[in-house]
Amino acid sequence: GWGEDDYIGRLAVFKDEMSTRLTLGDVEMFRRNGHAGGVTEIAERVRDRLFDLSVFMKELKQRMTIAFNYSHDRRGTLWEGRFKCTLVHYGEALRAVAAYIDLNPVRAGIAEKPEDYRWCSYAAAVGGMRLARSGLAEVVTAARGASRKLSWAKAQESYRQLLFGIGQEVHGGATPDGYEKSKGGFTQREIEAVCAAGGKLS
Repeated sequence: GWGEDDYIGRLAVFKDEMSTRLTLGDVEMFRRNGHAGGVTEIAERVRDRLFDLSVFMKELKQRMTIAFNYSHDRRGTLWEGRFKCTLVHYGEALRAVAAYIDLNPVRAGIAEKPEDYRWCSYAAAVGGMRLARSGLAEVVTAARGASRKLSWAKAQESYRQLLFGIGQEVHGGATPDGYEKSKGGFTQREIEAVCAAGGKLS
């Protein structure tokens, strides 16, 4: 396992930040004065920061926003909402979340089909990437409850039906639950409901 020095050493990555420089100064002072408890407390704070996904996402979004705004001479946020962490159960919920992610570029209007978007896992699978194909085949297999992993051809057929059967353009606006469904897919509310209940998409 990691020791205090390992955690504190990770602070060097952020030494351009004023707060980090001050923290490293505190570490030096504590060590000079033989205050081991102070060093331990700082190491524990660094450990919590390193292994907390919410903290990581918050800092990543802040840094990307600052860099983008600086390079494009703009102000304000880049992200629509706050980061949310949801436990996804293996099976139907995982398949629903995978499809939701793959349909994001379609909903955003930057691609006509998921496979047209460069950073889409489905596009990678259709393009022949073995790891992406294996992952999607496992997701579809788990959702079906099959004992043997499906071939890529069978998994693709099933997954494509999910993407294009539910992810079609809905004319006339609102769905029965009152939420908009633009071209391509599920609402965030539907995905959260599936994940919470471990149920099936209608």
